[in-house]
Amino acid sequence: DGIYSRIKKGDYVLISFGHNDSTQNNDTIYVTVDQYKSNLKNIINTVLSKGATPVLITSIPTYNPDTYVVNTGDGIDPYREAAMQVASDCGILGIDLYSAFKAELESLPNETAKSYYQNENDAEWHKRIHLMEPGAACVAELIENALKNSSKIGELKNYIN
Repeated sequence: DGIYSRIKKGDYVLISFGHNDSTQNNDTIYVTVDQYKSNLKNIINTVLSKGATPVLITSIPTYNPDTYVVNTGDGIDPYREAAMQVASDCGILGIDLYSAFKAELESLPNETAKSYYQNENDAEWHKRIHLMEPGAACVAELIENALKNSSKIGELKNYIN
């Protein structure tokens, strides 16, 4: 409830979940796609009830440093699809950051794309999730561009350069 108590009328709330939710081999954090959708709808409805504007953003893709490709079998895509469906169903802006960042990574030289992610040295976790500064800057720019190009964010556009 901590964050909800700080939301005020006129606020914009960027919502992004999915990586942990999609971790099927971890019962403490995994939720089904249906439960994920229900959780997102509850969050959105709470934000709306405060008079704020929710914006739903999908998770970013993971990156396989061994093959230098975006992991398409990382289990996140069904959650990406679910998030975009929930955004559509609720009539709010949904930003498909997964697809936008995936396209960006695939347009880069392998070593550059690899440098966008932290080096995850866990032998059982053969993919990168957490971003370094260049990756974070790229993601921020993709979100900024999606916000600028949306008709669903009202006067927030006035504050985006």
